Amino acid sequence: MQSHVWKRMGSLALVLGLALAGCKGDKGDTGSPGAPGSNGGTGPTGPTGPTGPVGEPPMTAESCSLCHAAGQLAEASPLHDAAATRLLATGTVQILTADFTPAAGVVKPTITFTVKDRNGANVADWGAFNFTIATLVPATATVPEHWQNFVNAAPTATFNAIAPSREAGGANTSSTPKGTLTYDIGTSTYTYKFATDIAAVTTPIAVTYDPAATIRIGLQITTYNLPTGVVTPPFDYANGVADFVPNVGTAPSAALSREIVATAACNACHGRLTVHGRRIDVNYCATCHNLPLLDANSKSGDLTVFIHRLHGRDKLTNPTTPIFTDRFIPQDITYPQDIIHCATCHQGANGSRWNTNPSRYACTACHDNVSFETVVPVGMVLHSGGARADDSACATCHDSTAIIGYHTRPAESEAAKILPIIDTIANTAPGQFPQVTFRIVNPLSANAPYALTDPYFTQTGGASSLAVLVGFANANITNVGSGANFGQPINVNVLALPTGATLTGPDAVTGAYTLTSHVAIPAAATGQGTVAIQGHPAFDPDGAGPLPVTRIPMKNVSKAFAITGTATTARRTVVDIDKCNACHFNLSLHGNNRTGDIATCALCHNTEATDGSRRPNFTTPGTAGVDGKLEEGIDFKYMIHSIHGTALGKGIVVYGFGGSVNDFRDVTFPQVASNCLACHNPGTYLQPSTTVNGTSVFAGADRLGGADNLRTTKYKATCGACHDGAPTQAAHITQMGGTTNVTQAQIDAVNAP
Repeated sequence: MQSHVWKRMGSLALVLGLALAGCKGDKGDTGSPGAPGSNGGTGPTGPTGPTGPVGEPPMTAESCSLCHAAGQLAEASPLHDAAATRLLATGTVQILTADFTPAAGVVKPTITFTVKDRNGANVADWGAFNFTIATLVPATATVPEHWQNFVNAAPTATFNAIAPSREAGGANTSSTPKGTLTYDIGTSTYTYKFATDIAAVTTPIAVTYDPAATIRIGLQITTYNLPTGVVTPPFDYANGVADFVPNVGTAPSAALSREIVATAACNACHGRLTVHGRRIDVNYCATCHNLPLLDANSKSGDLTVFIHRLHGRDKLTNPTTPIFTDRFIPQDITYPQDIIHCATCHQGANGSRWNTNPSRYACTACHDNVSFETVVPVGMVLHSGGARADDSACATCHDSTAIIGYHTRPAESEAAKILPIIDTIANTAPGQFPQVTFRIVNPLSANAPYALTDPYFTQTGGASSLAVLVGFANANITNVGSGANFGQPINVNVLALPTGATLTGPDAVTGAYTLTSHVAIPAAATGQGTVAIQGHPAFDPDGAGPLPVTRIPMKNVSKAFAITGTATTARRTVVDIDKCNACHFNLSLHGNNRTGDIATCALCHNTEATDGSRRPNFTTPGTAGVDGKLEEGIDFKYMIHSIHGTALGKGIVVYGFGGSVNDFRDVTFPQVASNCLACHNPGTYLQPSTTVNGTSVFAGADRLGGADNLRTTKYKATCGACHDGAPTQAAHITQMGGTTNVTQAQIDAVNAP
């Protein structure tokens, strides 16, 4: 099999070499609507066709599956998994004991610990570690509780305050101060004695050692250059953190103190949060990123301030102003949910402190324009409760209930009370007008049904919306014959029925409605289809009326039905919406119309769909968008990879409602790029499905059908959406037959047996 693969690849390389003399494709003539030019040539009269790619070879079948399909030598799924495993792997450091026994008044703690790699095997005699030790300073009326490091560095050009620091341990590091590190091969245990006398820290800042206080010890395993010929020992990223009370004993406390944010919460988005090379545990980060850490311009590096502002561009007064060390600009950071969802990050053992321990310091981390001073600085506003010299009265007004209320989005609370249910789908054979029986219920009240006369569904000006979509066929959703342009499904506005559609109900017993579509299932349709209910009920949050009225992100629901035969096979489930929401909290798009159901999204974001109806080219033929394109594909496998794959690819621009420009080329994706499981269900990121079409990138003259759509071949659309940043990657995909600006007929012709 392998020799066959390389023979095929060699012949394709020859084809590529012969094709390099190919010219840049001509543009189609401008005229009345008609088919655009085909790849690399001039078509019949029509709108100005897209320019053919430069130097692409003649159309050949994509041969990517020869190497990347299941069971092949570079199978796509294991290839990505292996890369992700390496980049997500962590070792384990367990701090076993800490002895704070004084010696002639000197307290240089001695700790024991073990180090294991990702597989649980001991890492023996590693020669490079960094250690940190800090005390937990109780809060006062004017200063919040915080960690204070015993190991400090004097002010520098970078830091104008006392910067927390660390010690080094091991023969293979030259950092100072440097304690004593030993390894016991018999027990696989390390012992480290700190160089710093924590009972006598007076300079550059005085730190009080109290044996009754909580002391945090942290360490990281670091890399070093081994001598030539020495085999590198097993190594994985690993931090260790443990809290001790010296007066209590040498064993660590049962739980970490002040664990306000959980590392697992960070990693829900970041995969493995890694900063400064080897810092992967937020509890370790907290020993340095604490109250005294200020840069040269007195901007805080404390996690309380720094992290809120790093993620909070939509709440900050001036998000374009650089924060800590001027290397970070909040406006440039993509945080895909409202920072008002405090519990997304605050999941540690003490995570509830975000709503139980208010202070001026913590609150102004986000609310950065609030002043507590009698004379309010320019550009700021006085605290609604007036000037405050300390934090002693904060909880009087801002109790837990009030704080949770401030940080709750009323529309999301209302959404929990509304759920569509599709009971039955009938009349779905070709030529029939489908009938959908459905209910809208309150899941918090034993599924009590709503009438469509409820205020949720009667807000004016388009605020209330409810629609039933009918898409087909599930194996390859194209919606051809739906009567809608650009591959869109049958769309029935339930609150303003189109001519020919009917709605009966509510049923006196169940509260159900029955909707009959005004568009029939096309005569040529086969297989299965999907019905979805989408929309945004609306409400008046303050009850004062008439405005503002708020849209509610109602969860969409979908259900498969049979068109021919009796099987009701749903469209393949490739992505888990819960994985989307790990970052997005509640993924809701298109004005809160599309919420919480990937199958609903896929009815529209299919292989036939482009953003052509929103592009300038639609109203002014030949007019390109800001990205230089006449249209852009919005097929999910291409669009979503392009949006999130900017670490490797070029990104994408999609035009939306009202001609809005959604430029995703600067989106930052915090995950490990190769970690497909961050979004995908297991086993779903193999080769593209054999049943689906190529991805449309230009809809052609026939907006209702897809025969003249110009497309990108499946592997190029799916894999190239991420791997199009490096010229070598793009060239490889092209060499293997990946092509764009071709019709489905051309694709089918080269794939014919």
